[in-house]
Amino acid sequence: MSELTGRTPEEVRSEIKSTRHKAELPLYAITIILSFITIIVLWIFMFRDSGALDSIKDVLATNNITDASPEFNQVLLVCIGFISLIGGIGCLAYFVITLLVGYYKLYAKEMGYSIRVSEKNFPELYAYVKEFTKNLGLKKEPEVYVTQTGSINAFACWVPGKYYIQINAEILDLAYMENKDIETVAFVMAHEFGHVYFHHVNMFYKMWTQFVGFIPVFGQSFLLPLYERAKEYSADRVAQALMNGKQKEECMMLIAVGRHLYKYADMDDYLANVNKDHNFIERFARFVLNITAGHPIAPFRIAAMMDKTKKSGRLL
Repeated sequence: MSELTGRTPEEVRSEIKSTRHKAELPLYAITIILSFITIIVLWIFMFRDSGALDSIKDVLATNNITDASPEFNQVLLVCIGFISLIGGIGCLAYFVITLLVGYYKLYAKEMGYSIRVSEKNFPELYAYVKEFTKNLGLKKEPEVYVTQTGSINAFACWVPGKYYIQINAEILDLAYMENKDIETVAFVMAHEFGHVYFHHVNMFYKMWTQFVGFIPVFGQSFLLPLYERAKEYSADRVAQALMNGKQKEECMMLIAVGRHLYKYADMDDYLANVNKDHNFIERFARFVLNITAGHPIAPFRIAAMMDKTKKSGRLL
């Protein structure tokens, strides 16, 4: 039993398994399928417009292999298949290398400008790092960094062999400078541990969905944001399980009004106001805002957090 959160690893993982957003995995499967279809369509158009097919025909004709020859189609198919294989491998390699460069560039910023949470730097927070790692059954502790950015935010990321989490210094100011509220900071970090636990930030998890963004309107503006919102709800449930339900109100108010005012905001009054009756145009405007957002809008996210049945949060 954890002294920090009062949970056992078995209780935490059982709750996470039962409360992961029900739409997340189906949406992930759909994005993978559509990504493969998009890759095939892009390849067909690129190959058709590249003149490669005409070049192959010219070479075959020069060697007296014409379309009147029975060998023509067989040789043509072999040439197309070989060029496709080489081109596909080259494109995939370029795509992977580009992604890795981006990942390492982001990690280099942590190594160059951040302070790593440890037993000596922010030990109260590091105790939660150890606890979360144990309760989630992670083989290796994610590295946690504190960075001065000027905004209230945190994120999880990946480089080969490790996960890491950045917590903006403005959030940590809560615990050490103003409210002595390490638990709210821990809840924010627990949400990022949720992304680590589900491998949301792993390159091999993300790369197969990227080509959906090439689909006009539907892919970039609807499907991908829909999938991202499902992941955020799942990570919120991990945070609730790790923290045994504590600090969810404070964390949501922190996101809504910031580190100075979150302790003074009334959750019940907030929910009463955001859920009051609105006319059709107002409701439609909020609907459009939500469907294009990578994170659920605050009223939907808070409602999911406060739902005692812990059902999947509202996506649309």
